[in-house]
Amino acid sequence: TRFTPPGARRHGFEHWAVYNCSHDYFRPEKWYRDDPEPVIIEGYEPEVQMDEALDFIAARDDRPFCLVLSWGPPHDPYPMVPERYRQRYDPERLTLRPNVEPLLPASHPLARGLEPRRTLADYYAAITALDDQFGRLLDALATSGLDENTIVIFTSDHGDQLWSHGTMKKQQPFEESIRVPLICRWPGRVPAGRRTDALFSTVDLAPTLCGLAGVTPSGGLQGMDRSALLLGHDSSGAEAILLMDLIAADESRAQELPEWRGLRTARYTYAQRRDGAPWLLYDNDVDPWQQTNLVETSAETRDQLASMLADRLAEIGDYGRSGEDYVRTLGLVTLWNARQRELHPGDPGLLLEESPS
Repeated sequence: TRFTPPGARRHGFEHWAVYNCSHDYFRPEKWYRDDPEPVIIEGYEPEVQMDEALDFIAARDDRPFCLVLSWGPPHDPYPMVPERYRQRYDPERLTLRPNVEPLLPASHPLARGLEPRRTLADYYAAITALDDQFGRLLDALATSGLDENTIVIFTSDHGDQLWSHGTMKKQQPFEESIRVPLICRWPGRVPAGRRTDALFSTVDLAPTLCGLAGVTPSGGLQGMDRSALLLGHDSSGAEAILLMDLIAADESRAQELPEWRGLRTARYTYAQRRDGAPWLLYDNDVDPWQQTNLVETSAETRDQLASMLADRLAEIGDYGRSGEDYVRTLGLVTLWNARQRELHPGDPGLLLEESPS
């Protein structure tokens, strides 16, 4: 079920309007509140979400608040964006990334007959639609007098390959998949217009927001408080960002990609297979499109990064365990199988309830 009942699973949020992962952006069932019947609202999902957010801002009380908007687009299905935005981008006038390779056949389940230029145009159209909705949010904060004392973050959980390296979607160590926007606005505190190449990980986001707000985070967070970086008091970020895809599922399984761990440093991207075998090494300074794999020819750099990665994995207690082992250790076999049956009914890839002896 996509309904989350009131309680601990809501992680302290009082105002709840959540659907839990739907990529049908014109679907009328938009979310669940406090009962298991979905709220039926017509319209484009980001616009409907923003309507809800603006209602929340208008009706809020005087307490500090944390408002999270989780838009689906520009995630696939790419054409699912209002036509007025699609018409703004001519596919023939767009420039594809130099590393785009149409290796996936049109019959592949991730390609589904899509064409790179039309898909990229739709991707840009969805981003433009989000820009408009984000503008509505900033306008509402200004109208309500909250803009000067509200921290606003714009980011994403992953990118999209869009045929770069001949692949689609995410779960890969390439720049197109791992590099996402992080924009922070806090007038008078976060320097306006400042840009930095310092490394910042998704796991740093929660402790950093707590640091900005002067709140002590709960235990168990593995990220770092990098509020000093955002405030302009420090120019350094992480030495390296830990990357991993612990289980071959969905897009990675469909493309026969391995389970892997890796690092992104200021200069290099390194990834190895779950068993520790080196897989990819790119010098992003001289090869920004990652077209030359140096894993066999730059042994010294490869070994240095492999050693750094081993230290990071030891810190978090990951010693090359399989994704299946993680699912079993966490007691999630039943939930995993239910997920697989729903998302991949034709080939669910189920796990046995008991580990084979």
